[in-house]
Amino acid sequence: DVTNTIGDVVALHWHGLHIPGDVDGGPHQEIEDGGVWSPDVPIVQHASMNWFHSHMHGKTAQQTYKGLAGVLLVEDDASLSADLPKTSGVDDFTLVLQDQMLDGSRQMAYALSAEVFEDGFEGDTLVVNGAIAPVAQSVPTGLVRFRILTACNARFLTLSMATGPLHVIACEGGFLSSTVETASILMSPGERYELLVDMTAVERN
Repeated sequence: DVTNTIGDVVALHWHGLHIPGDVDGGPHQEIEDGGVWSPDVPIVQHASMNWFHSHMHGKTAQQTYKGLAGVLLVEDDASLSADLPKTSGVDDFTLVLQDQMLDGSRQMAYALSAEVFEDGFEGDTLVVNGAIAPVAQSVPTGLVRFRILTACNARFLTLSMATGPLHVIACEGGFLSSTVETASILMSPGERYELLVDMTAVERN
């Protein structure tokens, strides 16, 4: 059940779910302020990291920028039994990355211009799960899993570690056939990656 309490008409759209178009959300399925949309969404697919965002005609970018976006994790027997970190908030972290423009009062600013219409809106402040530029998080020694979504409107992000490589285990479609080691990844808006980082190796460095 999707309940709209944002004070404006909204529509929601899912990315990555293998579902019929009539429950996929979009401008044709508006939810009035105070209204409830109750689609029957069957989940019959392999494990994957998916997401949702505003899809309101003429307001998609602004509503998504202001935080109307989130992650939907689908698990299956294979993912639950795999030898992977899976304790949420301990060794398994879901990270939503956004860039925002903050005014003098540290409030989100959103202004349209000819440049924004041409290239999309970009902010100057990194926000992770709604927190402005967090710099520390306690994690255990050993493998740590990061499930990362970039919900930026237009900005591309390059992710890397100060020391050591990234090990990519999954993307939008689910688990890769084998782990890919890379020094960095370039993420466009809406992309998702799952990474493993060996914190033992990081601490040694």
